[in-house]
Amino acid sequence: MGEGMKITIRELFALEESLRELLDLRLRARVAFKAAQAARAIRTEQKTAAELRNNLVKQYGKKEKGKGWNVPRDSENWDKYEEEVKELLDTEVCVNCDQVVLPDDLDLKPRILADLAGFVEIGPGPEAPRKE
Repeated sequence: MGEGMKITIRELFALEESLRELLDLRLRARVAFKAAQAARAIRTEQKTAAELRNNLVKQYGKKEKGKGWNVPRDSENWDKYEEEVKELLDTEVCVNCDQVVLPDDLDLKPRILADLAGFVEIGPGPEAPRKE
């Protein structure tokens, strides 16, 4: 695996849509495998962060009938909850995965490349066919 990419948890949650679009692309097997590995590493960190955020909701909130757990804005615990969630979202994590080298002939939205900067780059590279 690669050395890893440092990213905040807030940024990690924002990757989901672009990650889904990347995984929906038709890619050569080796590139698709690397993309799936990167997605698994990103989603592992997202899952851990989501569990921690849910624990904060349970710690500071209350269970509402038929709706699940919630921290109402007018709750006496709101400020503590909001402060801890902000701290969590601003926490930097290191996602350990190899950078995915995409062939330069893909039809990609610029947003995908911007969102996934550091996780993907445009080839040619070891995964992309080289033109001689």
